[in-house]
Amino acid sequence: MIVRGDNLVIWNDLRELLENGNMTPNAKLRNGDVIFIPQSED
Repeated sequence: MIVRGDNLVIWNDLRELLENGNMTPNAKLRNGDVIFIPQSED
């Protein structure tokens, strides 16, 4: 999840990106973005 400012949350499927190379969910980071990566359940 990327939090941008006070009103925008962008959800990304990091597993899809890393395991399958799907660049569709890959968002460019901007100054001030906050990245949250939840703990794995695997």
